[in-house]
Amino acid sequence: RAKQDNKEPDNDVTQEDAEDKCSREEYATDTFGDKPQPKLEKVLYKLRASLKHGGIAPNMDDQPFEMTVKFTGSNVLEGMRALGAAGIAEPPLPSYLESLPYVGKNSILLAERKKSSSTDDDDGRSKESE
Repeated sequence: RAKQDNKEPDNDVTQEDAEDKCSREEYATDTFGDKPQPKLEKVLYKLRASLKHGGIAPNMDDQPFEMTVKFTGSNVLEGMRALGAAGIAEPPLPSYLESLPYVGKNSILLAERKKSSSTDDDDGRSKESE
């Protein structure tokens, strides 16, 4: 118990993922910057697409699929940066998460790519802000 309360590093413990951790932290800094993120307490992602089922549910072809994902907290942007740095979210993050500090909006619509859309991102979805 005394050893757990001691704040000094244990020289007998080897951090196996030290190189990965360094790489994740570098990615987080490259993506979000090294300064504190603007305080954003809520972000909504609205997804509108047709259901991709790989032939498992043929009766659902071309059925619209809608979902809303809401992130809330004292600072969602710092939370996103921390998820990547901790390895909880595997880098690279999707472009719609990477661009969050720069879009200036907290409600984002992710919709299926239209064949003639010029607002496509590298995930194959078009991005629209509400």
